[in-house]
Amino acid sequence: MTRQSSSVPPVIGILTVDIYHQVRRSLQLENSDKRRFVATNRQKVSRLTLFHSCCEVMVNLKFISAGKSE
Repeated sequence: MTRQSSSVPPVIGILTVDIYHQVRRSLQLENSDKRRFVATNRQKVSRLTLFHSCCEVMVNLKFISAGKSE
C-alpha cells in the first residue's frame, strides 16, 4: 500500500475548480433569462453547493493531515 496519496488532492482540486467555474459560467449565462433561471437552475445551484462543500472538506482534511505529519 505505498501509493502517493499526497499527489492526489492537488489533481482533484484542479479538476473541481475547473468544473466549478464551468458551472458558474453556465449559471451566469442563463441568469440573463430570469424566468428560465428560476425554473432550471435550482437543481444546478444545489448540486454546485454540495460539490463545493465536498471540495472544502477534502481540502480541510488535506490540511489537517499535513499539520499532523509535521
